[in-house]
Amino acid sequence: MPAEAPLLREVLTRENMLDLGARRRVVDQAIVLFESFYVHRPQKEAMHAVIPIQRLRLLRAALEALPDDTPAEHLSPDLAFHREMVAIFAAWRDLHTSYLLPRPYSQYLAFLPFMVEACQDEGRTGYVVTRLIGQPRPTDFVAGVELLNWNGVPIARAIERNGEGQAGSNPDAHVARGLYALTMRPLARSLPPDEDWVSVTYRNRRGTIREARFEWRALDLTQDDTGPVGELAGVVRYRDVPDFGIDLQAALIQNARRHFFQSAPRKAAGRAARAAGPQILDTALPSVFRAYALPGTRFGYLRIFSFDVVSADGFVDACCDLLDRLPPDGLILDIRGNPGGNILAAEKLLQLFTPRTIRPEALQFINSPGTLALCERHAQGTQPGLGLGAWVASIRESVQTGAPYSNAVPITPEPDANAIGQRYYGPVVLITDPLCYSAADIFAAGFQDHDLGAILGVGGRTGAGGANVWQHGLLEQLLHGADETGLAPLPLDLGMTVAIRRTLRVGENAGDVLEDFGVAPAGLYAMTRRDVLGSNEDLLAEAVRQLEALTLTRPARTLRLASPQIEAGMLTLTLTTGNLKRVDLWLDHRPWQSLDVQDGEVVVTGRAPGSSPRRVRALGFAATTTSEPVAVASARL
Repeated sequence: MPAEAPLLREVLTRENMLDLGARRRVVDQAIVLFESFYVHRPQKEAMHAVIPIQRLRLLRAALEALPDDTPAEHLSPDLAFHREMVAIFAAWRDLHTSYLLPRPYSQYLAFLPFMVEACQDEGRTGYVVTRLIGQPRPTDFVAGVELLNWNGVPIARAIERNGEGQAGSNPDAHVARGLYALTMRPLARSLPPDEDWVSVTYRNRRGTIREARFEWRALDLTQDDTGPVGELAGVVRYRDVPDFGIDLQAALIQNARRHFFQSAPRKAAGRAARAAGPQILDTALPSVFRAYALPGTRFGYLRIFSFDVVSADGFVDACCDLLDRLPPDGLILDIRGNPGGNILAAEKLLQLFTPRTIRPEALQFINSPGTLALCERHAQGTQPGLGLGAWVASIRESVQTGAPYSNAVPITPEPDANAIGQRYYGPVVLITDPLCYSAADIFAAGFQDHDLGAILGVGGRTGAGGANVWQHGLLEQLLHGADETGLAPLPLDLGMTVAIRRTLRVGENAGDVLEDFGVAPAGLYAMTRRDVLGSNEDLLAEAVRQLEALTLTRPARTLRLASPQIEAGMLTLTLTTGNLKRVDLWLDHRPWQSLDVQDGEVVVTGRAPGSSPRRVRALGFAATTTSEPVAVASARL
């Protein structure tokens, strides 16, 4: 056990800090968020049969009944108040809409010294210890032991109970999040565990059933310098970013796992698999991407751990670089556990895998005086995601029409979503799971809506976080001085987040709401014991089988433009094609030449228009008579 990790009960010792006035203000601000800005409120109340806002009103009435001069020692402890607020927010089943605890809670992540994953084991679901932190005792508690009971409760039920407080939007996410946060809980938005220690019953590798006890310990996030784990100030980081959609809790757990396990060895099979290959490609964003040629196949593998990047264009450029170096015959694109991040990055990435025009998802506000004031004040915005003028007219009209939601408008401009165009020409299988959330949900929805390939789902639908999330602090900053909204600063370093705009799908699913429903995969997969204890060998084998099947209907293509130049009024370029029958060449938005082609390289020459074109674009077709391209490439002149 790391010497720097104290027992949790030793660090969470603090007297009352919220007086009666501060508690009233916290409740009032939550009511303002729910009534004026929470976009999913009507849907959540209907789907989950909950009215959290009434629970807030009852809490406010109880606080109002107390005399203003009530001494702090006569108030319930802070933790009891926070527990009620966390429960009220969690009732929405929306990880975007959260109550963020103050210090000392927010600076810690509570953890047990092991990680648990689910797998199919001899036809049944088992829960296996896959990673260890330090050297816990007893000595036979090692990777591969199966957990049977948790504090005397059957392990499956214990995971289900933990999931009840994790705000999973659908049943698949409910279970997945109960497991994901079983042994690691950021106290920014999770309450400290009720117990000081956990007793587990497990079956060791010899088949003997034994018991062990593990105490909850605390990782101080503010002392970690390895990245976003140390930025629970990370919430401050998102305060000024209006185009984000992220599951903060999962992001912190993901980075905590990196902190604990990035140098820890896997079991012997995992080590052997890595020793035999694959060769990981270098990238400018190693915490975001992992890419390699899949050993023993003709396909590539690209893992996207997160969309949590500041620069969407830098993110897409880094991905382009990896795609150029991966095998062209097919790609496994893996976004399991991706908590989301920059919505622009997620939507701009889609264009790289298709010749089709990408239509970004459209977003809606709830119609209210608060959202009207927000959009009117920031109708012209220079920051991405903050030019709100397109929503103003429909929110104003709702006074007469009674419409609950504004018009739906993308936050990613369509030209930006198509500025680069296709960069990968092989078939793609996307791997998802119920921990894909927010911007990752949006990416998976766009992948499906534009029919970019097959989706293989581990554990069911994606997490169903279909919204853009804002901090209370951002709203208060943007509407500062607008007294009619009721927004005011929160006490201490408390925080709240709210789903401010909901996303609607496009294509064949046009108009469908992403929140609560998520993205349903075409095929389902259950992780095996070999997967969770090794390096996903069986999962990748299944993805390879799906890629092989996909190549029958979507074979890999080749289409490249090189060395375009204009000299003496003539345009010359080198065109490389593979598995295409016809290529149409366009200069800017005007047709230039149409060629029947064979596999290989050809130099194309023709008269250039007098208007000095800036870009040449090639559209590749699978047959000479078809009208829909199967490959697109472009180059600047």
